[in-house]
Amino acid sequence: MFVQTPASLRVTFLADPLFARILAALPPGSERFVEHLNRTGRVTTSQAIQLLGVSRPTALHYLHRLEEAGLIEAIRTSPNDPRGYWRTSVEGS
Repeated sequence: MFVQTPASLRVTFLADPLFARILAALPPGSERFVEHLNRTGRVTTSQAIQLLGVSRPTALHYLHRLEEAGLIEAIRTSPNDPRGYWRTSVEGS
């Protein structure tokens, strides 16, 4: 994947097929989300909203779709856990 700005070009090679599958399941322009997930291994819903540049319902739609595909998993104590986050799934590897 690559990100081009007026002053630079950044190329990231996704050697891990999991991240390539995650990127393929998201809309164009989702590279920042995948790069963050690749670098940190986790993402909160608020971070996903910011990184994907979409509304909360749309971000949750994408996150749930990735979860249903077995690519990420939700880590939380309840559906409304404010400390909850999403991480890459062992199953998706």
